[in-house]
Amino acid sequence: MQSAVAFHHQHIGTGSPQPSRPSPQEQAGIGNGIEHDVSTPAAAKRKRGSSRMPYPRKRALRACDACRKRKIKCDNQRPTCGGCKDLEIDCDFGDSKPNRSTYDLASLEILERLDYAVGLLEAQSNLSKTSPAAVEDTNFSHSVVHHHPTPGSLPYSEESTKGDAEILLESLEIAGRNPQVSEDILDWPIFQGKYDRARTEGLIFNPRQGLDDTQSASSITSDPIRTSRPGRGIQEEDVPHLINKFLTNVHTKNPVLDADDLKRKGRSVVEHGFSWDAASCLLLVVCALASISSKFTPEPVTPNLVDGPSGLTSISDTQDYSTAESYYVAAQKRIGLLENSILTTQCYFLSGVYEMYSLRPLKAWASFNRACITLQIYLRGQPQRHFSGSKGVERRLYWSCLKSEWRVKCRNIYPFELSSSSEIRMEINLPPSGLAKVNYPDVFPTPPSGSPELPGASFKDTAAAAYRNAFSEPDMELIWCYYLSEIAVRKIGNRLMNCFYEHDESSWLSMPLNRMIRVAEELELQLSQWFEHLPTTLATTAVQETHDRLVTEELQFVLHARMFDFRERIYRPFLYLSIYHLATDPIQQTLAPYVHRCVEACLTCLLRGTPRHRHHGTWYENRGMYLKSLLLVAAVKSGKIHVPDLWRQGVQSCIAGFKFWEQEAPDLRESRFVLQKLLAELNHNSRI
Repeated sequence: MQSAVAFHHQHIGTGSPQPSRPSPQEQAGIGNGIEHDVSTPAAAKRKRGSSRMPYPRKRALRACDACRKRKIKCDNQRPTCGGCKDLEIDCDFGDSKPNRSTYDLASLEILERLDYAVGLLEAQSNLSKTSPAAVEDTNFSHSVVHHHPTPGSLPYSEESTKGDAEILLESLEIAGRNPQVSEDILDWPIFQGKYDRARTEGLIFNPRQGLDDTQSASSITSDPIRTSRPGRGIQEEDVPHLINKFLTNVHTKNPVLDADDLKRKGRSVVEHGFSWDAASCLLLVVCALASISSKFTPEPVTPNLVDGPSGLTSISDTQDYSTAESYYVAAQKRIGLLENSILTTQCYFLSGVYEMYSLRPLKAWASFNRACITLQIYLRGQPQRHFSGSKGVERRLYWSCLKSEWRVKCRNIYPFELSSSSEIRMEINLPPSGLAKVNYPDVFPTPPSGSPELPGASFKDTAAAAYRNAFSEPDMELIWCYYLSEIAVRKIGNRLMNCFYEHDESSWLSMPLNRMIRVAEELELQLSQWFEHLPTTLATTAVQETHDRLVTEELQFVLHARMFDFRERIYRPFLYLSIYHLATDPIQQTLAPYVHRCVEACLTCLLRGTPRHRHHGTWYENRGMYLKSLLLVAAVKSGKIHVPDLWRQGVQSCIAGFKFWEQEAPDLRESRFVLQKLLAELNHNSRI
């Protein structure tokens, strides 16, 4: 696990740098290249006398505030250093602070402590003057006394360029409005308001829209679509096999459980059966996920696979769907009886994961939201344990809940497992849980240092062996590297949202183009650095020796797709500007290279196709394909942008994916109709 721990520390730099006070030695210029000769009695005498008689010292070169935040070398040019000059932002060396370069070491130490105490008192005083709502909205997660707004929180004017450096500051919440979702692209002027988004959005909130009252009011125990085939039902003797399957197929992307503890709970169920407690509820959800999940395959859905009366669908392609629903329904009957605890939070969280596996995004949001709220209540009741961050499972659960909530809010920053209630809010306009405001001290969750041996017992030897051999040490390191890299890149995503997507697309028209370019290039740099620091096994397509080759291939697939998805979002504003301005406008020449990057990212994702493999992010993935298809169609429709001829193949691949999955998510069927109408319109116009 050493390499995972090293990766964890290495990626802390991907988050925003933490403000730090210079030490007394730094302020006095000690340890910064000043040579002190203490080899002679005279020198020793001078040293002893320094505490009694202060003398001028050479001032140490201090980087400006922006360079310190970016952790880059500052050339110390006055009044503006080279880095700030390139970014066209204010350069602050902190010269307004009192000059203490002539103070002795003891005085500096006293002054530093006084400054720190005064800062804490002032912060407390300011908080007492604010409203309760403002106090609740304040995030103290890194004990930062001063808060700086992100670029997206400032008005788009030349005066706001001082916020450009704040691209690197941390933000666990997304500022302002919900970022653009797929239907927002249909509101772009290029589509002339011809395509109604209400039908698609209505089906997201009510998948049973159009059914009669009897059907729409059916209980959780009745879902004819997902239980059309008979299943094996709930069998206690299947639990060992299902836990092993869960650890391989699901746990790898969201390690929110302790594997050995899960195995012990499974042994109890095999011996005594399912009860009505939290442990049984958790195991039922785990078994549901194991039954619906499968080994990863990169095989995409193709038109040949789904076209025709005998075309394959996601329901017919999932062998144990009915069994999975049996476990899920049994878990839901128990979950409302549970008290607030970590175990209950895990039950809610994994219920949300199952609901995303089965393409029920609204139900998933409710489960993830309950998980976030339950965790908040638990942490508030455990203040010492909360601040110490002593429990690894708590840390992992916190980050998975937070990321998942963020993703559902404004999705299109690509799918797959790692997050939940906020991830839904990326695609649907839903309220946040408030978990991002919790004062949680960890920048990243800590990888486990080791796993205890499973105590011996009454499991069959084959079951125990399956448990022990679920993962090798290289696999666990790889899983943790993936998990930490997902958290790291999600922080870049938060900065991206706050820079470009705080307002609607009209804000791009008033944002200075040179500032947009600077922000985009800075975000691209951060994204490239994130990818370059991935372990070789994850960053390359070559699979090294691990226990499970498919685990490695799946994690590679996710991270590569996420990189292209982020690039599309970084350069989408430039595509919009190019479509908006006349083809003869000189701005087109400046926009061209950035528009090309957006088109390239869209096309790359579409040509990969929609995977046939079912996972936590399947619904997000289809929504992302829809958005990218709309962007390419908008570019082609404008006639101002060069789009490779393969764009049509990419859009057809998206439509095939909708046909495969739409039986479980009716909103995808409506999205398919919109795309088919757009293609028909383009074909008609090309023949005229």
